[in-house]
Amino acid sequence: MSIDERRLAVIESKKLDSSRCEGTDEMTAPEPPAVKKARLELIPVLPLAFVRPVQRTKVFIASVMDRKFTSSIVRSLSDQFPLRELQHLKRVRKNGDVLEVILCQDAENVQAAGDCAKPGLDLSSVREHEVSLHAPLTREQFEECLKFWPTQFHEDKLTRSILDGTLFSADDREQMERCMRVVLSRAHNETEVMTAKHSLQDCISSGRVLNVAAIVNPRNGVVLAVGVDRTAVHPALHATMAAIDLIATLQGGGAWDTDKLLGVRDVDKADQVVESPDIHSSSVDIVKTPYICTGALYDVRNGARPFKNSACFLRVCR
Repeated sequence: MSIDERRLAVIESKKLDSSRCEGTDEMTAPEPPAVKKARLELIPVLPLAFVRPVQRTKVFIASVMDRKFTSSIVRSLSDQFPLRELQHLKRVRKNGDVLEVILCQDAENVQAAGDCAKPGLDLSSVREHEVSLHAPLTREQFEECLKFWPTQFHEDKLTRSILDGTLFSADDREQMERCMRVVLSRAHNETEVMTAKHSLQDCISSGRVLNVAAIVNPRNGVVLAVGVDRTAVHPALHATMAAIDLIATLQGGGAWDTDKLLGVRDVDKADQVVESPDIHSSSVDIVKTPYICTGALYDVRNGARPFKNSACFLRVCR
């Protein structure tokens, strides 16, 4: 390539780079992706019996020498030494090629239990063995119990649906999230008001941690009332109790001055109506406005775990 050809190639290359730069300047910068709101995670709150580790207790077991006596052994032991507190356990298990049977729970009954089921039983094999103390309530507990001894288990479909998250549909979850955002937003606003007067640390140390409760019509997701902790006005006015009193006000009752609470939302009568079965009618679904203490089908959303008296009040209002 001659010198002139090389110069021409360099010039063309510079022109190409310049046009690329100009094109870049004319292009609009891409917009940043929209920030999505973090979805609230639904975590079931179940009694301790559903979530605690499998507790164990000791029993005495022995090997069966002759399998043809298994039925008579089990029958004798069940009559004389029933496992009253361990009804969830099967009496016999297969351990390899050997059958093993639970004799009894107490050491002082081992000799008598062995004597009543003596034919076909290897009394020299009597020993202690750990088994589950309680009947399993969940599939996870059942699988853990099986590691110790064969266990009977009848899975409750409602419990299963609560644990695996299939109890609520996508629409239900969306409604819950919308209502909880109302609760959390109100709690945030109230906390800002409180911390303007007191430091956050003082609020926590003095127990003035705000809770907010919303009562919702599950039929349409309408928030009927939002109760805010007003224990500064009266020690009984926790958020849940304030919200329930606001619902009573909607229905023409109420015991407190609503000006001291958050106040009643302007809710149409139609939005207060839910569908619930009426035991006095032949129809299955009767549209009615529920009385707060008689079969009300409203949902309650709490920003924090309610106090004991509020929880008791909720139970009474079911």
